[in-house]
Amino acid sequence: MRKRVLAIYNVDLTETVTTMEASIATACGQTPISCFQVKSRDENSNAFRVCINDEITEKFVNSTKLWASGIVIKPWTFKPKGPAVQAAAAAHAAAAVHASAAVHAAVGLTAASAADNTESGTDTIES
Repeated sequence: MRKRVLAIYNVDLTETVTTMEASIATACGQTPISCFQVKSRDENSNAFRVCINDEITEKFVNSTKLWASGIVIKPWTFKPKGPAVQAAAAAHAAAAVHASAAVHAAVGLTAASAADNTESGTDTIES
């Protein structure tokens, strides 16, 4: 099952996780996979992180039963979790460059030209 994670901003202060889940279930025919209240950008409104089945995304976003004027719905932005995750990503990227250089060497390109192709985003082999 494909999922969609969305941020919902400018929600009325009276809205809670329970009422948000119930409203989504009524309007879309499915309860959300998860629903969390998150820190709002504005002290006069609530914000939520909602994960739904991708099949109901269009119904969810376009539901006039759910959203009052001024509600903002955006894809959720996932942020890196910290130095350990960043180090792992850097190691993965370095391994990918190394693997690309090895493939290029196997077909007769030098390591320098392989690195140049990888860095420029063009992973082509010229003869």
